[in-house]
Amino acid sequence: MRKDQPKKPLTILPLGGLGEIGMNCLYVECEGSGILIDCGVTFPSKPEGVDVYHPSFEPIRDRLDSLEALILTHGHEDHLGAVEYLLELKELPVYAPKYSKEQLLERFEERRRERPEVLLYQHGRSFGVGPFEIEAYRVHHSAPYAHGLVIRGPFGTMIHTGDFKIEERPSTTFDWEIVDRAAEEGVDLLMSDSTNIEVEGRSGSELDVAAELIEAVKGETGRVVIALFGSNVLRLDAVIRAARATNRKLVLLGRSVETHARLGLRCGELEPFDDITVPAEEAMRLPRHRLLAIATGSQGERLAALPRIARGNHHDLDLAPGDTVILSSRIIPGAELAVYELMNEFIRRGVKVVDRKNIPSIHVSGHATRDELRLFLERVRPTAFIPAHGTRMHLERHAALAREIGIEEIAVIENGDLIE
Repeated sequence: MRKDQPKKPLTILPLGGLGEIGMNCLYVECEGSGILIDCGVTFPSKPEGVDVYHPSFEPIRDRLDSLEALILTHGHEDHLGAVEYLLELKELPVYAPKYSKEQLLERFEERRRERPEVLLYQHGRSFGVGPFEIEAYRVHHSAPYAHGLVIRGPFGTMIHTGDFKIEERPSTTFDWEIVDRAAEEGVDLLMSDSTNIEVEGRSGSELDVAAELIEAVKGETGRVVIALFGSNVLRLDAVIRAARATNRKLVLLGRSVETHARLGLRCGELEPFDDITVPAEEAMRLPRHRLLAIATGSQGERLAALPRIARGNHHDLDLAPGDTVILSSRIIPGAELAVYELMNEFIRRGVKVVDRKNIPSIHVSGHATRDELRLFLERVRPTAFIPAHGTRMHLERHAALAREIGIEEIAVIENGDLIE
């Protein structure tokens, strides 16, 4: 839009992810046309007869006629997991990067549901939805093809960061030129990830984790099981490289790991590794020093592979004294008791357990630390700021950081709060 033209109002209505961790979903509307940015789920912190929670769509029920598209920033469950529930309410096009598109289509196929209309977007190539002109930019994160969004329209320019971090030793590409161009034009509103606002220093690089995993496995003489989030394909690649470097055979244990290994190969994020892979049912036949397994269940989920190994009732793998479990993951808030019990089960059986307390760089976060959030704020210098993706405490502390930098127009809102 021309700078001398008056700007039109922009409506912001979060349905999830503001006032909580997870279940990210944001409604944005201008001139009677709306888009949703992400549509994720969250998981119960304890067994309560519910598999997942998805956002309530009730606040936009009277705006469904205005809703034109869903834009996905990446494929983590807290950003993509509720798409099927949204599409039950209204059929609409879904714009997604390559990996998220493949992930979504495979999910609908597995559940034998009609394939949705998923349109591929690419970084640096703008696409239009109603009055919105959307340009995606690649970011550093723990999911492949993760993006932030520069959104332009009659309201001006808005940046939605999605989930991101800023690696000092980049393992992937961050499209700073797109962000900097928007900043030079002038960013009217920034909405930024607040997840790690309380963490000082830098988030670390997946390159550091890859090197550390090789060293950690190299020092072991028994069976080694590495537990991780299956959606972290860079981490999967690091474990594959560790298997090659230590002359071990690789076993995949758990549906999520198998799914993302398959998607990673399909999207070109993983090199073929079938030459070092053995079926799970052959794991126990390998010499102990030749086995490296990747397992789901790092959060203590009872039916996942790692907790079943800990209880001794996994049908393909058992561990004994001299074996090692490496938790290449963080503990999600609410899962602490389950993870500690998981660790204790292994320790009682004489199995060595390695986590971030033993080796800090065995895992790095996918979210920007306070220092990185400051860097982004200072680089963009928006007119207005709304912190996103976090509990009220996270949002307030991110808002305070923005005030320190000199941003004056700041709003802290939570799910269901409408703001223009």
